[in-house]
Amino acid sequence: MRNLIKLLLIFVVVSAFSLGAKELKLPYDQFTYGGFSLDGIDVEASTSGITFFVTAPASLLDNLDDLRLEELSRFYIGTMVKLKLDYSKINIMARRDPSEDYRGIIDFLPKYKPVPKKELEDSEGEGPKKKSDKRSLSPQVKIGDKTGFLSGKTLFVSAGHGWVYNTSLDSWVTQREISNHLIEDDSNAETVTYFLIPYLRNAGGTVFPVRESDRQENMVIIDDEDGVDYESQDGIFETGGAWTLSDSAGYGRVSYPISISVNPLKNGGYRFANISDNAWARWTANIPKSGKYHVYVAFRRGDNRADVVRYTVNHAGGSTEVTVNQQHHGSTWIDIGEYYFNEGLSRQNGSVLLRAADEAEGSVIIADAVRFGGGKAALVRNSKTSEKPRWEEAAAPNVQFLGAPKNDVYQVSSNDRNDDIQARSRYAAWENEEGYDDSLYISFHSNAGGGEGISTYIYNSNYDGGAAYVTGEETAGSVDLANFVHNRILAAEKALFKDGLKEYGLGLYSAYFGEINSNVNPEMPSILVELAFHDHADDSARLRDPKFRDIAARAAYQGIVQYYAAKDGTTAVFLPGSPQDLAAVVGNDGKVKLSWRAPVTDEKRYLGDAATGYIVQTSADGLAFNDGVDVGNVLSYTFEPSENTPVYFRVVAYNAGGYSFPSAVAGAVHTPNAAKILVVDGFERIDAALPRFSDQTNNEYRYLLEFINSFDYIKQYAPIFGELGFSVDFVQRKVFAGQDLDDYAMIVWFAGEQSTLDETVAHDEQAAISNYLTNGGTFFISGAEIGWDLDWKGDSADKAFFNNVLNSAYVDDDSDLYTFYGADTFSAISGSFDNGSLVYQPEYPDVLKPFDENIGSSVLFYDSAASKGAMILTKSAAKKTAVLGFPFETIVSESLRKSIIETLLDEFGIDYSSGEEPVDTGDIPDSDDISDTGDTPGSDDTPDSDDTPDTGDTPDSDDTPDTGDTPDSDDISDTGDTQDSDDTPDTGDTQDSDDTPDHPNGGNGGSGCALSLI
Repeated sequence: MRNLIKLLLIFVVVSAFSLGAKELKLPYDQFTYGGFSLDGIDVEASTSGITFFVTAPASLLDNLDDLRLEELSRFYIGTMVKLKLDYSKINIMARRDPSEDYRGIIDFLPKYKPVPKKELEDSEGEGPKKKSDKRSLSPQVKIGDKTGFLSGKTLFVSAGHGWVYNTSLDSWVTQREISNHLIEDDSNAETVTYFLIPYLRNAGGTVFPVRESDRQENMVIIDDEDGVDYESQDGIFETGGAWTLSDSAGYGRVSYPISISVNPLKNGGYRFANISDNAWARWTANIPKSGKYHVYVAFRRGDNRADVVRYTVNHAGGSTEVTVNQQHHGSTWIDIGEYYFNEGLSRQNGSVLLRAADEAEGSVIIADAVRFGGGKAALVRNSKTSEKPRWEEAAAPNVQFLGAPKNDVYQVSSNDRNDDIQARSRYAAWENEEGYDDSLYISFHSNAGGGEGISTYIYNSNYDGGAAYVTGEETAGSVDLANFVHNRILAAEKALFKDGLKEYGLGLYSAYFGEINSNVNPEMPSILVELAFHDHADDSARLRDPKFRDIAARAAYQGIVQYYAAKDGTTAVFLPGSPQDLAAVVGNDGKVKLSWRAPVTDEKRYLGDAATGYIVQTSADGLAFNDGVDVGNVLSYTFEPSENTPVYFRVVAYNAGGYSFPSAVAGAVHTPNAAKILVVDGFERIDAALPRFSDQTNNEYRYLLEFINSFDYIKQYAPIFGELGFSVDFVQRKVFAGQDLDDYAMIVWFAGEQSTLDETVAHDEQAAISNYLTNGGTFFISGAEIGWDLDWKGDSADKAFFNNVLNSAYVDDDSDLYTFYGADTFSAISGSFDNGSLVYQPEYPDVLKPFDENIGSSVLFYDSAASKGAMILTKSAAKKTAVLGFPFETIVSESLRKSIIETLLDEFGIDYSSGEEPVDTGDIPDSDDISDTGDTPGSDDTPDSDDTPDTGDTPDSDDTPDTGDTPDSDDISDTGDTQDSDDTPDTGDTQDSDDTPDHPNGGNGGSGCALSLI
């Protein structure tokens, strides 16, 4: 018999669970929440359960929804943790007034109807009739025939809250308030899109995000009905072979933003062709702005579809082939990877070509629509849009955009904020193909309410207090999944993050959270991770740190791998970290030797398993990379570049677990018989102190990694020196001290925002530079914290190096300006550097002065009055140095960067006219005069003699197109890269060998957040 404990008592004796009796003082105001009056509590020691008995007005209970109940559950959980009362589950019993009996509070929720089966999915829930063993998608980017540990697994991922229309306020709002410079709606999306989803995709998983995951704000959609003369100039659609137009539901062109009732994926039709006819279709986009775009395809699934169709994405770096099974997951947008595209209309590097594969089973292929980019504010509510990028919006508007049915998957509640909770899990149940997909659902959140640390939840109805944590109300597998993910995150953060991570209460809980309600989504294990508390100062600092986010996301991915390994009886293999410490050196034979170090591993494998091989990718511009060359399990690669032309490299590691995030970008220029420049990448830092910039309207900090450190700044240096006739080598700082420096006319070192805890220039590096200068070398270094680190905060050796060797003295921490004005021979040079909108924001540019004015002077100033020194130039018989107090690469104007370099070379007497005249690195038309990037093919585009067009000419109906030429070694494509899996960004501590920043670049063969990015 329950013993009802009244709050009228000052002290309450609570039955002990395992440690003996406890006496607790329960102040009444700790239990008051939003109109719910607490009448008493009941504790059941045998089940570790606590039941709250509440009375609330009919106006609250009769309008109860998932959101309000979730908030009430969180409140009571938080209260009991504060009181240090151990428990595993809470129950809430409610009534409208004292005359009523208490009922389980979920009895007051609306009775939501079951989620319907997706169109063409078997109505009995057995999945598609044809059980093909070919999965719906290959990994996000496919290199050769390699797969990852999660190949064949379907993963539904939620980033929790987001911008949503608030019906009562008639405006779009975030669902959480700002706290400690952080809004949960945004920070969750950053963690999931930069880290978690890329890890899962690089491991081979088929990922369905419930919120948009592409951060590209532009969007272009080409439909099969657009043809070659579509008036909007979004692009063109072409076909070869015999195609038949179907009037069954497919994507139909609409004008965005769309109203709440429009389903764009059922607004038109589609085309089909017999696979035996060798038919093809091509969508060419008019890209509005150069950058990385996810590419999405739409088709209507069916049992007679080809189970292997090839989509060849022709992008700025080359061509990438991705296979899709059209027998599954139709009538939505399927993500086939992220790629770099140049602005304009070009079949050669801005199109998608569809053909059936030779090994395909089935009878037809489907051509419908292709989408480039995530877009912005595509949904209108009551004549209003969010005005936000779609990746910042909530799940509910995205679920509509993905083709889900209104009133069945979204808009099941008249309250849009509550509907968002339902839409997440309902979408997963609707999209999942029972009997085919091997699925799970994971949601990332941050917590609030006064606690600290991580907690992870499975579903429980909180109904009658009769069951403990593992009651069986959750979907099968949820308990194991929660244990693996929760414990892996907690252990990894304690091992790798400087401040670790605490566990909130018991850590693992069951509670009523609508997002993981097994009655709504009974088809897969589902868990909700509350990573930390955004209203706790220390936890919020953790949540804002990219390193913390990366560790947590990688550990969550590894927990998922452990779950499937246990479920399937296999051995878990984790994808490797990314390669480290690159060097690209041009040899006497004119070839570039690229070398690197293996990814770091650790005993517990938090950093991933060892690599078993490497892919070397190349690029012509440092942005768009090709699919690369598999060089095997070696640590170097020799490449023969074109003369006088920059070439860029990055390296992806792989093993049976999948692909790493890419390395940093290296670059080189081979100019015969020319002087040599060594460019040193000394910018490793990426941490919570480096937000892109704060939103001045609410002081929210955003961590958009490509605007913090993109790890590809060699692209700002190599072209300048190449154009001036130099050869260029590149090293990352950790291998600098071991280089032979005698042959270099100048060393150029960029330190970015590297600072005190990271070290701008270490003691061994200082020694190598000092020796190089003594032997007659020339040294140019730039960065925003060099003076602060070496002169203001440094030890005696640091000060001696900065003052005596570099002849510079620190004056002030912050110029408070983003302008510069030249003096003396630099007087014709003036301009500005970036404030965070285009490159990255140097928050505290050093103000400098010469240490010895007899041999050095200030040649750039931040202000027109020439009172704040920005660059110190020193030239004497024994010393030639230049120190710039802000990062050189943040000067947006390429011509200004070039002018500064030319003037420096003149001052130092370095002959930059040597070497051969550099060649134009622009696109060279093919022999058939196919259009270059950006121009629209015209009447001069002539097919090849075999009447088989390249990807640039307009095919006749019987033309079978080439898929684009196989990229040369200098043809490079960026499919959007991602941070290295073991590369966790440095958070300000001195980096050990395992404390290397992730490299968020974008591209094929390892997606994620490496920043060209990330």
